[in-house]
Amino acid sequence: MLKFLTTLLVIIAIWYLFKFIGRLLFPYLLDRFSKRMMNNFGFQNQDKIYEEEKEREGEVKIDYTKKTKDKESTDEGEYVDFEEVD
Repeated sequence: MLKFLTTLLVIIAIWYLFKFIGRLLFPYLLDRFSKRMMNNFGFQNQDKIYEEEKEREGEVKIDYTKKTKDKESTDEGEYVDFEEVD
């Protein structure tokens, strides 16, 4: 019986120790993680910001897109115009 109570007391003590350390450690880890994510986000958008600064005011930039020919599908059938009859 004494071993059972000792084991139970040790388990409860470890549980409360983890909770106490977690309350101290979790905000620190969360802060580090959020700063790392903000830095990664900043580096991803840094190239776009640099390109925007590089363009001069009044300069015209035209991006051409490749034109694709729309192939008509023959699976749909024909369109038939109809008139409503009273």
